[in-house]
Amino acid sequence: MTMFLVGSGPSDTLDSVHDQFVESAKKRGTRVAVALLGTEEEAGQHLATYAEAITSRWPEAQIVPVWLDDEPEPAQNTTAWPEQPHELAGVVVAGGWTPGYLDALRPHRDLIAKLVRRGVPYLGYSAGAAVVGKRTLVGGWKFRGRQIAPEIWGEGLEELELREGLALIGPSVEVHGDVAGLGPGLAALEKGEVGTVVSIDEGTCLVVDPVSGRTTVEGSQRVHWLTRESGVCVVRHESSAAELERHEGFIAAEKEAAAREEAARREAAEKAAAEKAVQERIAAQERAARQQAEAERRAEQVRLERERLEAEEAERQAREAERARIAAEKAEAQAQSESEQDESQEDAPEEVQTQSEPEQPEPEEDAPEAAPVQEKPQEQAEPVTPREIEPTKAPSQIEAGVPQGQIEAAQQELPDEPASDDEPTSDDEPVVMQTKPVLDEPAATEDDQPRE
Repeated sequence: MTMFLVGSGPSDTLDSVHDQFVESAKKRGTRVAVALLGTEEEAGQHLATYAEAITSRWPEAQIVPVWLDDEPEPAQNTTAWPEQPHELAGVVVAGGWTPGYLDALRPHRDLIAKLVRRGVPYLGYSAGAAVVGKRTLVGGWKFRGRQIAPEIWGEGLEELELREGLALIGPSVEVHGDVAGLGPGLAALEKGEVGTVVSIDEGTCLVVDPVSGRTTVEGSQRVHWLTRESGVCVVRHESSAAELERHEGFIAAEKEAAAREEAARREAAEKAAAEKAVQERIAAQERAARQQAEAERRAEQVRLERERLEAEEAERQAREAERARIAAEKAEAQAQSESEQDESQEDAPEEVQTQSEPEQPEPEEDAPEAAPVQEKPQEQAEPVTPREIEPTKAPSQIEAGVPQGQIEAAQQELPDEPASDDEPTSDDEPVVMQTKPVLDEPAATEDDQPRE
């Protein structure tokens, strides 16, 4: 009791499906019903296509054609099933126009369901697989104005349409999934008329146990389980063994390609790293050269600055030495001048004494006696340092050591002497009398003062 739902017509990729169908049918007899839409004249040429898959494996099988009429009026419907249908070993429903197959098979739904429940294997191709669900997607390539499939797969209908099916299984069945796409099945879920849709690829068969509900996938492709869960459409893929095996080869090739790509990437990365290392080394060398040049430039600046400072220091020391030399020369000249002045001052008192004793005129009888000039006691002069003697001091200023009154009195008492040939005339510079102050002369007492 097995159902074989194929997503396309017969193909070489379905050998395992045909083998299982024949093996199951042999247990029930030799008659196998093959149902095709149309009269014998219209569909007879397609009978051999579907029968060959069975007779090639089971020559003893008796193919009983069933010409399906989609006339909705039962009185005018010419569909005739074989006599004693319960003795059929298997049922095959061909592919074609899905709405016509549904309309032709639905009046015989109870018979087909009874045969399936009794264990008669059911093999449906394309439309023969699409009609077994509780709700059947009969056609349409648009859903609410949006295209959901190529127009050629619309079965002559524009808007998606679902009708009551044979209800041999619960989920709705969509065929040619890999060609027509999953759009109709997803639209059926969105419409809300079904809860589960199984979409079968071409060359692929979904094997169903109607009692237990267990399924397996045969053929070359996969089936797609579409469900609506919490308002979200969920798609699950179930691959056939052939697809898994094929995928292993592709996966191995992909891994090799990925390995080659990874090796190429690593090689490129290593090459880039090597080039980067070379560039970094060159950059480091250039940076080191720039740093060395900068260091040399700074060292040269430091050297030039040091030389400039040394030259300035040498020049400063030379100027200081010159100033010291000039100062020393001036000090020596000043000391020599002071020495000469001291020597001249030592010789000056005798000359002053001889010059300061002129002949005194005899006093007149009637003239009163002149009061003697009282000399003030001479204070001991402080020693003169070289810095206190100005080199340009006039000789007359040396007389400051003698009291001014004595100098004036002496000058008044001196007679006018005629100029001698040795002495300078009025045209020459005047002779300045140099005197040396009397430092140790005692002060005058009362006995020395004249009495009146």
